[in-house]
Order: sequence, then C-alpha cells, then structure tokens
Amino acid sequence: MPSLTITAEGSPLFRNFLAVVSVTLPNGAPCTGLRVSHFTFHRLASRNHASCVALVIREIQECPTGAYTVQFEPDPVQPDRPPGHYVLHVAVRRVKRGEPEAYQGQRTFTCEIL
Repeated sequence: MPSLTITAEGSPLFRNFLAVVSVTLPNGAPCTGLRVSHFTFHRLASRNHASCVALVIREIQECPTGAYTVQFEPDPVQPDRPPGHYVLHVAVRRVKRGEPEAYQGQRTFTCEIL
C-alpha cells in the first residue's frame, strides 16, 4: 500500500484545537480534494491524562493545495480545554475509484493551549 507523507502542527483556537495538516503523495505532488471522511484524529495524551480519545471534525478547508486546516467540535464533557500540552494523532486514508490501492499515512504532533 503506497504511503502518504503527512506533516501536522497544532494550534490553540478558542480553548480548542486547530490542526494544520499537509498531505503529499509518494511522487511528491500535493494530495488534493480530501474530505472529512479521509481523516481520523485522536488526542493521545495531555498534562494529566494518557488515553486515546477520538476528536470530531467540525470543518476542514484546503488552502493552499494539499494543506488542510481542521477545526474540531468542542468536547461535550469539557468544552473549554484546560491550558496545557496535548499530544494528538492524525491518520489519512485516500481511496480513489480506478486506483488499485489506497494511500495511507499518519503523524503524531503536539498542541499547546495557553
């Protein structure tokens, strides 16, 4: 299965996470046209917790080509995330009709909420 190259950075956004993810095909071209269904995000650790919690994507925008800005729904239990250091994970899977295999990639990255 061909691998995607994924780079990701986290940033705080109104007491929640904002992720910027760059996705590159094996030939070096940007991976364009991805939608919410192509991405999976998890929070892996924070200041006082080490648990795998899925993050729900609220909105995703592609700009520039192959770079995606991702906003998340607030956590229903704790809508305002406390300040601290968070470890996040993104996985991307792209399947296109007519291609024999899916492209996949993943990356762990951090986010500071001040």
